Amino acid sequence: LPAPAHLCVKKYKGSSKRMEAQMVLELAIQAKCQHGFAVGFIVAGNDSSMRATLKHSHEHLSVVMPGFIWPHITPKEDGRLGAKMQDTGKMPLDVPHPKWLANPTHQIKIVVSRLFSFPK
Repeated sequence: LPAPAHLCVKKYKGSSKRMEAQMVLELAIQAKCQHGFAVGFIVAGNDSSMRATLKHSHEHLSVVMPGFIWPHITPKEDGRLGAKMQDTGKMPLDVPHPKWLANPTHQIKIVVSRLFSFPK
């Protein structure tokens, strides 16, 4: 069915997965800056792009926190530091990042799908 005529005030360019993370980021910023409260918890599946977006930027932390050590990827050889982790955090420093709670229905779906994939 065709959509009825309506006014779209915002167009998003990018993947739907990034759109969800961007929307939650904007809601968390609005909650703190416009309404004075912080989002304490997010209940979600294991969405790594949302977690990556909803944390503070390593670059910003390194500027405001003397001694901040940028996280590194575990090196393949002992005695090496490893490459710096990618800086994906978009949460402003004045907005606390939320804690994550697992969505039990998502976890059950993952386990059950793996169980059904075993040979009979």
